[in-house]
Amino acid sequence: MRGEGLPHGARALKTVAIVGLPVVAILLGLGGCDRLPEDRRGHSGENNAASPHSGSAVQWRPEGLDAVRFLAAVHGFAERAPDASLLAAIEPFLKTSVCRRMAGAMQPADIRALLSRKPSSVVIKGLRFVVSFADPAGGASAEMGSGGDAAPAPAPAILRQPLVLFYSDGTFRIDLDASSRLRPVPPPEPSPQNLTIGLDEALADIPGTGSPAATISFDNGIAVKCTLFSDSAPENVAAFVSLARGLRSTRMTVGPDHGAGPAGDVSDAAGQTPTGQDNGGGSFSSWAKRPWYDGMVLGRALGGAAISFGRTSDPGFMVPDEFAAGVRHDRPGLLTTLPERPEWGNGAVAITRGAIREHDDRGTIIGACDTESTTRLFSDFAAAEREKRQVLVQGITFSRNP
Repeated sequence: MRGEGLPHGARALKTVAIVGLPVVAILLGLGGCDRLPEDRRGHSGENNAASPHSGSAVQWRPEGLDAVRFLAAVHGFAERAPDASLLAAIEPFLKTSVCRRMAGAMQPADIRALLSRKPSSVVIKGLRFVVSFADPAGGASAEMGSGGDAAPAPAPAILRQPLVLFYSDGTFRIDLDASSRLRPVPPPEPSPQNLTIGLDEALADIPGTGSPAATISFDNGIAVKCTLFSDSAPENVAAFVSLARGLRSTRMTVGPDHGAGPAGDVSDAAGQTPTGQDNGGGSFSSWAKRPWYDGMVLGRALGGAAISFGRTSDPGFMVPDEFAAGVRHDRPGLLTTLPERPEWGNGAVAITRGAIREHDDRGTIIGACDTESTTRLFSDFAAAEREKRQVLVQGITFSRNP
């Protein structure tokens, strides 16, 4: 099942890649399921494939071995494909135009090396698969030296990276852009004030025991209420709550060339002016507790499909991604994160205008907001853009649903 018997010739190889490999992937490990799970609870059990027309949720997700088998099939093909057809053959598996441009800039030998590595392990978050390899590919790019001889050129850095794949529409798709930007979650800056706040601590003094809810008030008089998904994204919900309530210290830079943070206040929760280290030019960085989102300006995000706040600030720490196979960007009014890189974000959040399936397993969905107030917010935001005025976050309060 590693490519034996593939037809020869560029046209035939392209046909095999476009038509055959998705079938291979399905037959090898996907159990015939060709629909994404829609159950918001994120089941990860057996292959309970529902009829495409039954309307019932598919309570299923592929296992890590399926991604490895899929790559093994591509590996077998990559070993045999002529250079002239290699890029065209793998193009259907490159998820975005960015990926296709990246692949187009690579030499055929580099593409072959990328796909011919031996998978060793896979990490699954939602329906995103990060595959590591046993052998780092060296690549075989070459350029002409001054004497006319081919001199080896440095292999693309992506050949030393794990490969990121997203599962959708019955097969996997390679994302070179996410692969090239994949980094471990950076450790927090060492500071006694930069301490993580857990979910229980963030919600400790809020009455009730049910699911947490946030009411986001804006200076245009609109308040959006969102139920928070503390079960599927506990770390991200904890970060959002602690930032919004000013429970966790955040970094600020104050000086001639810097503002005083999103809230326009350089005092901490106790009204004390923070102290810090001079970074030159009279500015200094320090840590302070204040409602981090208050005073932030709304802006467009995700190609205009969402409005966001928090993108232009840095709280001084990162939050790991949390994905669930059954929690998808499938409707308007979702509160989702805007990742700094694959694997982590820095507190920036957005409210979606509609379904944004391309953001699945890229941003962590931390809640769902009510439709009526979300619609009003988007309408006023559009009017504000026409009128050249800003819409600001006025404050965020929290409660517990019954």
